[in-house]
Amino acid sequence: MRHTGKALGAILCSVVLSMGLVWLVHMERLDTLELRPGPQSGVKFSVLDRGKVNINLANQEQLETLPGIGPELAAAIVQHREANGPFEYAEHLIEVPGISKTMMETLLDLIAV
Repeated sequence: MRHTGKALGAILCSVVLSMGLVWLVHMERLDTLELRPGPQSGVKFSVLDRGKVNINLANQEQLETLPGIGPELAAAIVQHREANGPFEYAEHLIEVPGISKTMMETLLDLIAV
């Protein structure tokens, strides 16, 4: 009986939280609710994540679709990712040799991690 009470309590809490979020959205106090796992969660997204190129998943050809990224820079991004692990933030693209601050800033709206 004790475990049933805990389970019921957890269910009721989730229902109350859900109803609160629905109310906030309905009252236009919350425009969007976006729950996404952090970089260390192990959850993978597609290469095109909401229209952006995911620099942790894209292959060389997909990276070359980005403006200013040719075969050499695309290969450098892949090599950097393989040597150092996935990028935690899009801004960390600056760590790749050949990526300037200006280039990275122009790519920020086009890339995701």
